Order: sequence, then C-alpha cells, then structure tokens
Amino acid sequence: MDNQKPGKTLKPEKTYVYPLIICILLFILSFFLSPYSPFYRYVFAPDEVCYKTMGIGLLEGKAPYRDLFDHKGPLSYFIYAIGFLLSQKANWGAWIVTLICNCVAYIYTYKAVCVFRDKEHALLTTILTMVVTGFCLENVFSDLSKPENMLLAPLMVSTYYLLKEMHKKDEAGFKSFSNKTMFIHGLMCGAVFMIKLNVCLFYFAFIGCYFLWLLIRKNFSTFLKNTGVFLGGIAAVCAPIVLILACMKCLREFIEVYFIFNLKYSQKGDGIFYLNKVVLTVPGKISVTLIILLTILAIVRDHLQKKLDKQRVIMIVLGILVTFVLTAPLICTYFYIVFLPFILYGADCLASILMLFAKDEVSRKQIPIMVVVIFAISTVFQTFIAPYIPWQKSEHELKIEEYAEAHPQAQVLYLDRICTAIFSDYMPTIPEFRMFYVPPASNTDLVAEQKKTIADHKTDVVVFSGGFVESRDQYWRDYLESNGYSSYVVFHEIPEDESSQIFFMYVLNPA
Repeated sequence: MDNQKPGKTLKPEKTYVYPLIICILLFILSFFLSPYSPFYRYVFAPDEVCYKTMGIGLLEGKAPYRDLFDHKGPLSYFIYAIGFLLSQKANWGAWIVTLICNCVAYIYTYKAVCVFRDKEHALLTTILTMVVTGFCLENVFSDLSKPENMLLAPLMVSTYYLLKEMHKKDEAGFKSFSNKTMFIHGLMCGAVFMIKLNVCLFYFAFIGCYFLWLLIRKNFSTFLKNTGVFLGGIAAVCAPIVLILACMKCLREFIEVYFIFNLKYSQKGDGIFYLNKVVLTVPGKISVTLIILLTILAIVRDHLQKKLDKQRVIMIVLGILVTFVLTAPLICTYFYIVFLPFILYGADCLASILMLFAKDEVSRKQIPIMVVVIFAISTVFQTFIAPYIPWQKSEHELKIEEYAEAHPQAQVLYLDRICTAIFSDYMPTIPEFRMFYVPPASNTDLVAEQKKTIADHKTDVVVFSGGFVESRDQYWRDYLESNGYSSYVVFHEIPEDESSQIFFMYVLNPA
C-alpha cells in the first residue's frame, strides 16, 4: 500500500514545498472567509462575537464564566486572548491565531496520509479534505467556524502519531507506543478537553482501543506506564488552566457552566441520525453522504485488493465509533470533526480515483496543483458572489457608527444573547456585568440580573433580537421605555422577504 520506494531519499524541496502550498492555500481561504479577516469591516459571525468578547475580557481582567458568560472551554478563550493581545484588540490578531491553528491541522493531515501514501497523493487528499471541510455552512473558516475549528489541530496531531506508530508495528511486529507518543496524545487530549469536553470521546476510541489491546495481551507494565504518561500529558495542559481559573476566583463558576450546564444543554436534540437533523444544512448532509459513500467504496476496493490494512481498519472503526457516539445530539453540525476518519479515508479514495488519470510523474504533480488553483479561484468567486458583509455601509450601520463615535465608553447589554454581529466592533467596551445568550426562560436569575442592570441604568445601550416571539419583544420594548430608554435603531439581519430576524437597539435618554 505504501507507494514510497524503500530507501529512497527525498529531496528537501519535496519535504517543505507541499506543506508550504497548504499554508498558502489556507491563507487565501481564511483571508476571504474568516470572520476576523482584515478583508471585512466587522466580525460577521454572531457566535464569534462571543469568543471575541471573552478573549478581550480576559485581557481586561474579567473572569470567564463569572463576569462574562459562555459555555465553551477556557482554552479557546485564552487562544483568542493571545490573538487580540498581538493585535491590540484588533480583529486581525484572532485571524492570525486561527490561521496558525488551521495550518497545524492540515499539515498534520498531510503528514498522516504520508504515512501510507506518497507525497503527491497526500497533498491531493489534504486539499480534498479542505474542500469537504470548507465548502458548506458548517466549516472551519467562515460563518459557523466556532472554537471547534481549533480542535482539528490536536485531533490531527494525534491521528498522525497513531498511524505512524501503527506503521512501525507493521514493519517490526508488535511494539508498544513510546513515552513520547503517549505524552503527545495526552497533551492533545488535554487541549481538546479544555476546548470542548465531549469531543474527548474521540480519544476513548483512539487510545481506548490501544489500552484495551494491552490488557487483553496482559501487558500490564506497559499499560500502567503508558496510562501514567498519557494522564501526565493531560495534566500538563489542564492543571495550569485550572490554577489560573482558581487564581481568578471563578473555578466554581467554571465547573457549574462547563460541566453541569453543558450536560443539561447536550440533552436537547432533533434526531439521532444526521439525515434527520434540522440543524445540519442540506450542503452539510450532501457532503457527509458523499464521504460515507466514498468510504464504503474504499473499503470494498481495499478488500478486493486484499489491502485493507491495519491503518485503514483503525480509521474505519474510529469513524464509526465517533460518528454514532458524538453525533448525539447537536454535534453533527460540526461534522468535519465527527467524520474526521471518514473524511481522510473518503478523500484518499477520491484522490486515488483522480490519480488514475496521471500517466507519468509530471501528471501526478500537476493534479494537486490544478485542484489548488480551482479551489482558490472558486473561494474568491464565492466570496464576491455572496459577501458576508455588504460592500456599502447600510443606514443602520452608519447610525451605530455615529453613536459609537459620540459615546466611545458606552456600556452595552445584549439581552438573551451576545451573538450580535456589527455591535461588537462599533461598541468595543467590555461590560461590567455578565452577558449571555441563553434563552431567558431557562434562567430566571440571569433575567432578573439583566432587568436590574437596566433599572439601575448601569448600561447605556441595550441590544436584543426579535422576530421569533413577538410578545416577548414587546415586553422588553415596554420595559426599556418605562426605564428611560428609547429606540435608536431597528433593522433586519435577514431580508424582510425571508424569515426575518429583527434587531433592536435602545439607548439611555440623556438626563
């Protein structure tokens, strides 16, 4: 199965040129698609506003989960904070950090495929993986990118080291994983745990099978040694973060939100199988179905050719386990994580089909380059056809900008969500009170806190979304007006001829 000739020494340019091509392509993609790109006037992705708020809040000494509310893992906020520290709170810092995360993820995707394929084939497989994970609504670059895109890096690092160790076993018989490999797996698992804890189920499939194999073979000494090193890697990531949260006096809130709240939140869903999921868009369902079909085709092909080796079996098993465990209930929206083994296997199968058209070594090199060019051009083309932010400032945007210039220190309260694009860049102050986007009915204490903030005039601006529950919207409008606030801007985030989502901006009347 390995197409590389034994003993062949690769030229340096073949080692570094292809990863460089991957990084250049990711730069182009992220420049035109990332919410933080300097290509755009403001952060257009609503959920990214949450993470921007949390990251800048950390720089200003605010404690996550206690002073500012969001339910993702703390490591993602620290990563965003590094970006905003780099750029002095400008958006391009977060763009650079997320670009680095994606470069690491896809370079290790390339390295993982290189374990059992030649480098031209691995480059093509990596590019096809980008296509699947990039050209649909739930992707690693644009509107619904979320901190989940940071998970790709540790998961792909672990995938590479697992396949590398399994390849050694094929050559020299059974060989337990080295301490270095297990520590790296532990570090990556710790990073995943501190970004999105339920994705750690990936490691139960990943490392769990290996530990189970050690126990079946009664290799207890290696089991204990590897377990200790693996847990040490997890602790090396988690312990410093927990210590920082303890010093910030928000450890209790961290436990309440990240564990208890998320466990309750994860019980909501709209179906088990991905085709029944309302939250997964049609392009997402098509992409997932294509990958599954390609995977089945690859299994049949390898079985007929008697090349269904251990690396492929592991990828298939991991894909099945993670798919049916992690997809309940809403995680399937981020299928580029859930279907990671399927994507690698299916993209490799598609790359094999394309490579059949290559008649010589020159053609093998040209196919990946052609795909790169087509992919990059189509990305730019897609951006200009359906821009995430209108090219011209709208009337409501100009009015918000005018207010922000006249009131640079204005405090903003987002009722029932902080996922409101446009306001975060024009109203850059981080509030002194807790912000959240959980439906009000789910937490009466936080609703009371918001109402008191308004009644005590601790906020200058109140923003909230409507268009779904009209009676609730009217209640808040009446409450704000009775407490000295007046309507400043009303606009539709979605065109009025569709299912409109209305945003209201109220400002405190001058005394």
